[in-house]
Amino acid sequence: MDADRRYLTIALLLILGFMVFEVVAGIVAHSLALLSDAGHMLTDAGALVLSLVVIRLVQRPSGGRAFVGTLVAGIVIIVTGFDRADAIASLIVAGLMFRSGYALQRKAVRVLLESAPESTAPQEVP
Repeated sequence: MDADRRYLTIALLLILGFMVFEVVAGIVAHSLALLSDAGHMLTDAGALVLSLVVIRLVQRPSGGRAFVGTLVAGIVIIVTGFDRADAIASLIVAGLMFRSGYALQRKAVRVLLESAPESTAPQEVP
């Protein structure tokens, strides 16, 4: 893990250095291509930062904190003796996740097919 973190940190520093150079060169040369590539490098840097954060989170010991739904299901099981509360809570959470994912996919496909956000008519897009 330490080697991975070191390599990711080196890659992040290189990308940030090249990005700063591209921004300066793009401003001096009035080059939109360099500026847009610097923006692309910014997203790459964000992905590397996210990877470093995940490595750090994985290395932390678990604090023993339970998911709220599991805690509620546990309380229901203890109080009422209803053993299937955990499974029902899991199904409810899975259903909510499916609904959110479906709505997100509908919006994304609409934007891809019509090249317009939800509140914009396709005729208004230049």
